[in-house]
Amino acid sequence: MGWWKSDVPATRINPRSNNDDDAETILVALLMLLLVRELRYCGWRREAFILFLVVMLCALLGRRGLGTGLQAARQPSRRNRCQLREGASDSLTLGCCMPAIIVASLMVVRLRAGVPLGPLRAYLWAALACAMQPPFAMWCEGSPLPSGVRAHLDGFALGVVLTLVAVRSLTTGVAVGVVLAVHAATLHAALWGTVASFTIGEAATLAQGVALLTIDAAIVSLCEVKRLGGGGGGGGSAAGGSGSAAGVDPAVAPAPSPAHHVLGLLLTDEWCPPRPTVAVGAEALLLGGMSLAAILGTLLSFGPARRLAPSTRSAVFVGLIGAALGGVLLPWLSLLVRQDGLLWLLSQASQPDHLWLLTYWAAALLLGVHVAAWLTPAALPAPATTDDATAQAARRQHRKQLLLARKAYHFLAVAMFAPAVLYHRPFVQLAFCAALPLFALLEVVRLLELPPLAAPLTAFLGRFLDTRDGGTLILTHTYLLLGCALPTLLPMPTATFSAAAVVAAGAPAAAGARAALAAAPHAGLLVLGIGDATAAAVGVHFGRTRWPRTSKSLEGTGAAVLAMLALLGVLLPLSGGDGVPCGWSQWLALAVCSLLACVLEAITTQIDNLFLPLFYHATLCLAAARELGSFAGVGGV
Repeated sequence: MGWWKSDVPATRINPRSNNDDDAETILVALLMLLLVRELRYCGWRREAFILFLVVMLCALLGRRGLGTGLQAARQPSRRNRCQLREGASDSLTLGCCMPAIIVASLMVVRLRAGVPLGPLRAYLWAALACAMQPPFAMWCEGSPLPSGVRAHLDGFALGVVLTLVAVRSLTTGVAVGVVLAVHAATLHAALWGTVASFTIGEAATLAQGVALLTIDAAIVSLCEVKRLGGGGGGGGSAAGGSGSAAGVDPAVAPAPSPAHHVLGLLLTDEWCPPRPTVAVGAEALLLGGMSLAAILGTLLSFGPARRLAPSTRSAVFVGLIGAALGGVLLPWLSLLVRQDGLLWLLSQASQPDHLWLLTYWAAALLLGVHVAAWLTPAALPAPATTDDATAQAARRQHRKQLLLARKAYHFLAVAMFAPAVLYHRPFVQLAFCAALPLFALLEVVRLLELPPLAAPLTAFLGRFLDTRDGGTLILTHTYLLLGCALPTLLPMPTATFSAAAVVAAGAPAAAGARAALAAAPHAGLLVLGIGDATAAAVGVHFGRTRWPRTSKSLEGTGAAVLAMLALLGVLLPLSGGDGVPCGWSQWLALAVCSLLACVLEAITTQIDNLFLPLFYHATLCLAAARELGSFAGVGGV
């Protein structure tokens, strides 16, 4: 049994009503319809139709009457069944379709801005194919067909998707196949390898993110190999030239090998656009670090390693980290940044502005942790009877105080990262991609009970747990960091509108589009750090009118929208050349985007730290695309 398993006996998880899924599905469908309209206007009719079809199929299969496999998968008699997080809806539509919607929104705004797409079109096909895997697998699992027939159906569906995509591009077909394989493996590990840590929607979104990150890092690495082999093209990072390797005379350069010829045929210049060096290095840190955490956790939970003494296992853990860094991760990073990886990291951290930023982060984090600890209520004594009115009132007050203590970290995230994203966004990207693997490694330490950090980590995190942390993994703090990081990591054409797009849309509309895109990197800080935290604080103290079938209040939602717009009014003028909205209609668009995100926060039972930044980011991209609505660009692989 792996380290991710729990000793808690399997219990049947009663599904909630479909009402939560219905409300989430309506919001996702609304966003999807607007994206379909934009894609059709840009001439991408096939992608628009498939996006519409996938969202509708996920919505239908997610309903209680048609998603029979979701019920069958929970039966206690079924072996190796997935054990889902209790108290939440399945959210098939929200979880399975959100990555595809994010990619589609990035495509739409790039098309409208007249900016090349790069490999985004292939990533959209991959995300659409992945979106159908969980509902299709659940439907097959609940069907009366024999297991062999179901396996053939899975293979047939995979073959059909690959064939349809490969008609346009062999490289796209290979990329989709790799994404599907990584997605299926990650989804299986998340749902079948942990106990009550994810819903299907949460696991699907995370699995798709891992799969898309893997294929993007692979493409960047192959583009760099192609460049080193003289295969031409711009690929890799923006540091250095394209074509032959830097410093090599083309007249005396060695002839490319057959492997490089193959790479040159598969990876055209559209697959290998120049990228900032920091963005390439940050992606390598993120994927390499997260993979290292998963591999180490698995290795140290099987066979002889499980029987080692705790101190010995800790030493092995540290030794394996050092071996992986020196033997794999740093050489890979050196390839991508075109210099020694360790020296490059040190040079990034030792710049004067970055040193001041690191010092500020350390001081703010120390102060924020002490404030949150001061706000955290003491543990309640066991009541003599659960029916006692005084005990129930004490529990309600304890939950309110704990909620406010948890939201203190949301305000801390705004204080730490909002100024940094404004003025040092590349370094913030690098810091996020280093911190997320560190969080993952610390969670492995906690799960494996490795001294000396496991006990204090468990004690510290245990003070802030809520009902969503009752499974194998404790992830809400990681979700908060991930939610703040994702919008800053997604590529945005903020300052690179083509002249034709600006002329077609007009200067005021172009300024409004730039303002929406300038807000997009702050989407996580806005909706989590300000919106979610304000909604909780106002709702706890002043909430009177409740949303249907939820404990969230209309007063909290309204306060969250106003607080987000107020912070936008501060951030946008400070964002330099991106400017501020020029008229009331553009502020109205930002207000509608904020309102939709806050409504989702009020009705969803999923981990809002994961879904709210993605949803808000997609709405801001769509608002920018609609500002540039009179121009339709082309391009993409």
